[in-house]
Amino acid sequence: MFTSRKKIHKDNDAEPTEFEESVGQAFFDLENTNQELKSDLKDLYINSVV
Repeated sequence: MFTSRKKIHKDNDAEPTEFEESVGQAFFDLENTNQELKSDLKDLYINSVV
């Protein structure tokens, strides 16, 4: 899922977990399919997901 990696910024080049990738993919999909949210989600990134 290369596209989800655009929304994930981890310290020290750490690899994201599978759950972090799925959340990143969900944000990426929302950004690209919902024009109302696109500008709000453009600069949103995640560091970790619990």
